[in-house]
Amino acid sequence: MSDHFTLAFPMVEGILIEISAVHHQFTLDFIQNFSSPVYLEVFLKELEQNRISYRFQGEKPLCIPGIVLPWLEDKQRMDRSCI
Repeated sequence: MSDHFTLAFPMVEGILIEISAVHHQFTLDFIQNFSSPVYLEVFLKELEQNRISYRFQGEKPLCIPGIVLPWLEDKQRMDRSCI
């Protein structure tokens, strides 16, 4: 296995970070519902300053399936969309 992703959707304006460990590697996904790269850039700069190697696999739009959770208010329901 070369890639492994689990993607959730941040329920409020902000960042969700998912960490998965698979086959002696870990993946860190920054998931955000806004377009600014500032937090990711600061994090990558911190890795570089501390000489921590990483492989950046790129940016992708956040696409989620249409999910309706009965306990959420209408304004929080997730429509099928890409951010």
